[in-house]
Amino acid sequence: MSGTASDLDDLLGLTPAPDAPAPEAAPSAAPSAGRPARPLVRPVAIDDALALDAAWRAEYATRARPGREQSAGVCELSVGPEGTAVRRALYAPEVFHLNASFLSDDCAGLHAEWAPAWVQWLKQGEHVGLTRADQDGCLLRWGRDADPYGAIRYLPLIGGRRSWVILSDDRTRETAIGLIRALVLRLACMMGNDVRFVLLDPNGGGTTFPQQGLLPSHLPANNAVPAETLGLVMDRLAKVTATMLDGTRAQDFHKWDRRDQKDAGGYEVVCALDMGDTAKYNPMTTQLTDLARTGPLAGRYLLLHVNMDKALPHGFDLKAIMDDAHVIDLRECDAGCVDRPPDEALHRHILSRLASAMVDSELKVIPDRWWTKTSQECVGTSLTDSDDGLGVLFGQETGGRSTRSITAGVLSGIPGSGKSNVLALIIMGLAMRYPPEELQFHLLDLKGGVEFQAYAKLPHAAVIASNAVPGAMIGFLRNMRGEMDRRYDLFLDRDDGKGEFSDLQQYHAAGQPRGPAPRILIVIDEYQTLFDEEQSQDEAANHLKEIVSKGRAAGVHVLLSSQKMVPSGMSRSQHIMSMITLRMSLQMAADEVDSMFEFGTEGRQVLRGLQESGRILINDHGGADGFNHAGKVGVLDGRPPAQRTTPSEREKAAVRLAPLFARFEAMAQKWPAEKRAAWPTTQVLTGQVRPGLKQNFLVREALRTHGAIRLTQLLEMGGRPAAAGGLQELGIDSRFLPVPLMLGRDSTLNGQACVPLSHEGGENLLCVMEMKAARLQMDVVATVVASLAALSPDVVGSVRILNLAPAKLVPDDFDYGDAIAAGLAAAGLPRPANITVSTSPDDAVGLIGAVAPPGTADILILIDPERASPLLVGPPETARFSTFPLMERLKQGPDMGQHTIIFTSSLQRLYKVVVNETVGGGLSQLFRWVLVERVDDDLRAALRLIQPLSRAGGGNRPGKDRDTTAILLGRSGKETVVTVFGE
Repeated sequence: MSGTASDLDDLLGLTPAPDAPAPEAAPSAAPSAGRPARPLVRPVAIDDALALDAAWRAEYATRARPGREQSAGVCELSVGPEGTAVRRALYAPEVFHLNASFLSDDCAGLHAEWAPAWVQWLKQGEHVGLTRADQDGCLLRWGRDADPYGAIRYLPLIGGRRSWVILSDDRTRETAIGLIRALVLRLACMMGNDVRFVLLDPNGGGTTFPQQGLLPSHLPANNAVPAETLGLVMDRLAKVTATMLDGTRAQDFHKWDRRDQKDAGGYEVVCALDMGDTAKYNPMTTQLTDLARTGPLAGRYLLLHVNMDKALPHGFDLKAIMDDAHVIDLRECDAGCVDRPPDEALHRHILSRLASAMVDSELKVIPDRWWTKTSQECVGTSLTDSDDGLGVLFGQETGGRSTRSITAGVLSGIPGSGKSNVLALIIMGLAMRYPPEELQFHLLDLKGGVEFQAYAKLPHAAVIASNAVPGAMIGFLRNMRGEMDRRYDLFLDRDDGKGEFSDLQQYHAAGQPRGPAPRILIVIDEYQTLFDEEQSQDEAANHLKEIVSKGRAAGVHVLLSSQKMVPSGMSRSQHIMSMITLRMSLQMAADEVDSMFEFGTEGRQVLRGLQESGRILINDHGGADGFNHAGKVGVLDGRPPAQRTTPSEREKAAVRLAPLFARFEAMAQKWPAEKRAAWPTTQVLTGQVRPGLKQNFLVREALRTHGAIRLTQLLEMGGRPAAAGGLQELGIDSRFLPVPLMLGRDSTLNGQACVPLSHEGGENLLCVMEMKAARLQMDVVATVVASLAALSPDVVGSVRILNLAPAKLVPDDFDYGDAIAAGLAAAGLPRPANITVSTSPDDAVGLIGAVAPPGTADILILIDPERASPLLVGPPETARFSTFPLMERLKQGPDMGQHTIIFTSSLQRLYKVVVNETVGGGLSQLFRWVLVERVDDDLRAALRLIQPLSRAGGGNRPGKDRDTTAILLGRSGKETVVTVFGE
């Protein structure tokens, strides 16, 4: 064969993958303008075949060195289905590129082993293999010649706008199967997640592709009924074709923006094996023909294997397909010259390396640059280390030609499917991209686990709750609705010159003129627990519905996680799910998949193929077909690559995440102080981790200002939100001169449970705890006294404590006197002069009658008052007709700023000093605030609570929480689970 210099110059468009080194250009070969400076092809003047042979040998002699193994070769580009036009050029095979053999090449007596190069290969950049500057198409190697020059054979696939047909007979069938496996692997390496594979293997039931689960992107095939899977491909083909015809996109899929291609499912290559060897293809002949002829323009390519020794399906026109396809007839080829896949170990290694590849740093699980993004429009993160479209987004994305608006998401998966890892990828991925003033987390773990507690190290974490009862979580959701309302109020025009805003996006664009309002992501793991109690099911569903339907404008988003997408007991489930557009699922039970309505036909088919931990299906269009993205999520590992384990080994999350948390800490220390001012104070609500007394808002303020809080300061705190250590949510009003008592952390955004005793009837506090909870009651006494000690005498004029509790039972035990002293010491506050303590029953009447200075509050604390005989009220039948000083104070005192706090171990003991009213509101007329260790039927009756409380307020709490939490019943019976301040 002869060639010309111009022929070879035309081949200068052949270039290696962007990150692969290229050989030095020949001195006489200056690159043409606009072409790569270091082309893979080296031009050589050739007049005929003899000249080519001479040039080859001269090149070999030039490259040969004593003691050094050399390799060189000749590449051949075949153009057209028959490969009639052939051009040859010299190149150096040791310059690795993606068309290297997976095994070895023998060229002109020289041997090149490629397996070591593939072992070292790591995908970087946008690999496209060999391409031509003047011609579309990703050139795909499929074999080489058997002649002494070993010319490599290529055909274009993606971009070439033609499908492939591989012909074999029974003798060469295994060669054809091996070739297709090699082609799939090579194309995956070239294009990564830009191409999705559909592997139809009716004869082998999928076993021909044993490692298909490691492919960057593939659609699991139903090989029992392959027509079903092919039907999904044809549906997408029809949608893409319709989009091209309606004028909204170019009439060639290859010219679409990459993002638009991804939204349409990306490129697809359908590999159909053993046509003619199985009757299962009979109903698919028309679809296969249409796919081969019309699919390539829409980015859908058919790679069809036909066994010519078998009868073809009736009506199947193979010639019609071959006329528009590249054809490789293996019946006429030397099997040794056809590409084969690597051995299984190397095959898996290459796919594993491919899975950890990176196209764009910003799309990595762990980005190179942290805290560079703003949440004005949305927040999003990748779930893999590849640009494969596997990621999540909350908010509204308006880039490109498409718009995505996502308020809420749901994640499902059976135990062991990888839910915890996916949640970690989402939480940490977002935290690495957005600083805490842009995004904050509220993480609720309702399955009693400890995974979320590790995120307390994140400066983004506002609330971390676990082991909490459903009622507390419902209270949290209720408060989140209040936070949404607060934000909507921020957006209103207040005639302050700061404007009016329709949503958080506009508010952020204006610079958040009325104060910080970061986006909030609520993550609720095992959210089905919200619906465990029949009494609270409707309320939980109602709160979720409001957040899901109205949260986007306020910047409040929710991610639900459970073993099932919709748990039993969830009312309004279909209505709520219709508004959750982000749907993610890992492996599910087969019967669950068959009955679910959250995904369409295509999605359910994909779910049936998710049989490996970490394989996930993501759909951000409400489960609609055509928007499904499947793949394998990454693994968070902040250690240097050399310290990481192989994919088969499992490391504890703490080891893998430790470097990431260390980086968060380092960045936080360097972050500007004015931005850190908007960061949340992390509240860990587990019922086991006790908040210290110095976290009490009042104590913190007194320590900050080096003195007790005066009335003017208290009113100023009333204007500050809880996030800034204020009491704004309490509605502090100077007209009612409230006395705030901070008891501990609650499950709301306020972070702390407070009893604001104001100048109104019934504003007294009753604490009822059994003897076995005496230590918890002592802690409550200590925190009440610490709150009062933090207030100056112009707020609380006098505090009188009558402690009649018995002395300590054992030498190492505490009594109430010890608790008061230890509480003040733990708070770092001195004992004020306006606090007096008595342990004499004879002082009872005098303490009740004393009053505080005018304009201030008077607080009386009675511990076990039933031990003071002067306070006893006598039998109930006569007590209600008598007058008692304590009863008069409880009824009339609050209107004058005289508030009473009673600590007792039972209602029966209380009724010795308080008349058991049988009309009206019962005890609630005397005590607007009640703190209890548990709620029973007697207390419900005493407080006139007609409806039974939810489990948060009914029955016993778990034993591990008994020494740390109490239940606060507020005005109108509102309940809050409180983790009481500890020492």
